[in-house]
Amino acid sequence: MREKDLNKQRSRWTKKFFKKRINKVSRQYAELINEDYKKVIKRAETLLRIEKIDYPFEAPIMITLPDSFSKDVKVRFTYGESEDKKMNLYYDQSLVTSLFFGEQSLFFHRCNVDHTTGNIGYDVAGELNYADIVYAQTTFRYDTQNKLHQYQLVVELSLLDGTIVPLYLRNHTIHDNYGGLDTVLTEQEEYILDTIKGYIRASKE
Repeated sequence: MREKDLNKQRSRWTKKFFKKRINKVSRQYAELINEDYKKVIKRAETLLRIEKIDYPFEAPIMITLPDSFSKDVKVRFTYGESEDKKMNLYYDQSLVTSLFFGEQSLFFHRCNVDHTTGNIGYDVAGELNYADIVYAQTTFRYDTQNKLHQYQLVVELSLLDGTIVPLYLRNHTIHDNYGGLDTVLTEQEEYILDTIKGYIRASKE
């Protein structure tokens, strides 16, 4: 579907999708979300000044966390069942972190996305040389934002010059029915940690 047509339907689809707590993910809405993520990757490549050849070994990893695009707007969420019967949590506004693993460098990009309007902004892009990372600390911690208690998983990368770069892998809102996870890490979190630490260790050999 063309971008112009997607934008016409965006408001109607998002309003309907987030009205219920559990939904089936329509092909149209899935396409809308995927188009937003494609734009995020393109923005990241533009700001980082990289192309696919600069990260040939791993596909970009995208981490999506709930975060309001503007201060006065609350994030809405819903559980959506995809065509392969998997149940995922969807947010109408997200903080999206993209990781690109180059041969010598880790490229990262963060931005906020409002899926109800298609707006993307507040970009931050950076590049780290694996050899400059002297310490990688993985931490579970609690935080409070907008009166909501959150359970976070953060990887802090310490560089030679003393700079610390945090990568947020998880940000769960704690509520009465929150039961946590059955495992310490999700499959994606395990993959991200394995990949980051693998490249760091290889750079020291």
